[in-house]
Amino acid sequence: MGDGHVFVLQGDPAELATDGTIEPGAIGATPAPDAPDAAAGDAPAERLHGALARLAARLRDRDPGHGRARPLLGLLVADGAVAGDRVPVLRAALAAAERVTTAPPRPDVVVLAPERADYAALQVLRTDGAPAPGAAAERLAALARAGRLVAFLGAGVSHAAGVPGWRDLIAALARRAGLDEPERARLLELRPWDAAEIIAGRLDVPTGAALEQELAAPDGRHSLTHGLIASLRLPGVITTNWDDRYERAARVPTAGTLRVLPRDLPDGAAPWLLKLHGDLADPGSVVLTRDDSLDFDANRVPLASMVQSHMITHHLLLLGYSLSDDSFVRLARQVRALLSDRAGGPESRDDASAPAAPLVGTVLTLQEDPLVAELWRGTFDFVSGCSARGEDGRERPDPRDPAERARAARALELVLDEVARLATDDAPYALDPAYRALLAEGPSAALLGPLEALRDRAGGSAAAPADPVRIVVARLLHDLGGPGDRWPAPAVGDPAAARVDGAALRRA
Repeated sequence: MGDGHVFVLQGDPAELATDGTIEPGAIGATPAPDAPDAAAGDAPAERLHGALARLAARLRDRDPGHGRARPLLGLLVADGAVAGDRVPVLRAALAAAERVTTAPPRPDVVVLAPERADYAALQVLRTDGAPAPGAAAERLAALARAGRLVAFLGAGVSHAAGVPGWRDLIAALARRAGLDEPERARLLELRPWDAAEIIAGRLDVPTGAALEQELAAPDGRHSLTHGLIASLRLPGVITTNWDDRYERAARVPTAGTLRVLPRDLPDGAAPWLLKLHGDLADPGSVVLTRDDSLDFDANRVPLASMVQSHMITHHLLLLGYSLSDDSFVRLARQVRALLSDRAGGPESRDDASAPAAPLVGTVLTLQEDPLVAELWRGTFDFVSGCSARGEDGRERPDPRDPAERARAARALELVLDEVARLATDDAPYALDPAYRALLAEGPSAALLGPLEALRDRAGGSAAAPADPVRIVVARLLHDLGGPGDRWPAPAVGDPAAARVDGAALRRA
């Protein structure tokens, strides 16, 4: 087994499902047993590594949580409210995390940065020495930077946070409904909507209420994938999941501005989450049974239209979704027919000179399936966590094997982490003195002087009369970390509004 990997998230450590998280305030000064003598300047990294190494050692004889391939450790970067140079703090966190991934049990480590400036700076710092990105990651990151990427999350994403999969959920609801063992076994052979229809007829409470009880978790923490998607700060996310795991993951990156549709009303450019099959916060909205599905098709046309409109105007990134939902398949095929007509029709597919219809989206899937890829050719691109055949041409292990699925899921997390690194194009640290060393030593060093001069010459306050030039300059300086008391925050929904102003915290 190779070394672990260091992920970076913007988020709250209390909300992320890990096997253990280190918070700097709780770290003692004792180094790890294998730590070499450290120079004074290396002391922070040594203390962080010591704490991580001790946590990893305690996990050697335990199975990773939530069916992961490796243990996942969390490391919260030191509080940005403390005055001082942030760059050494961030370097120490990355160095400690990288080092602990190379020793047994070779865990993965996620470095958590609640402040956007820390998150963006971490992404810059770990670019040094990073391997060449894959073509899929580069393409998805470019779409994210252009504001054209919208995620579509299926049940597999929440499964990694401990939410039961469909079969386990049906089995649990069947027991709650009083079905005997032979009936429960037969139930799992039926189509999901039909199985749920039978259960609903046997339950003594509404299906939404029963679901709420079954899906209630002691901590309700979100998965690493939820966090990676939320850190991208996409304009929108669509999900068929009923739980609130994505909302938890997005709370910090969106600064609480996420609108949950159709429960909430849209709010300008604010980021949104469309819960296509209902919301446990409103049990009556849950789509579970065959009747619920038919009702959805008849009475929730605006929601389906919203999905189709984003298939046309954006690029969908599908995760944890099997493309087996008849309603979704119908929507996607209608869009494919429309785009194909605009690009010259089906007869032009073999004509290399004919304009090609744009892809509707990219599917991140655990197992490569050439036949499914052929079925959706020209509509979806597929990125798999493991190939159908190994390098030697032999069949890989059964994809239903939990260990194989865990390895494939981790491979997709690595793709998402690379997308997040490449897609981070904001720089809320640039004019913050605490990050000056980062800009001064990088390729943008020549811009530091002119930017600081612009900040100093612009002067004034947010209360000064507005004009187009001042508005543009104010937005630029805010986005680059200018003092929050001099430069107005962007409108709600502007991605820059989600940045926590670290400089303001340190002045407080």
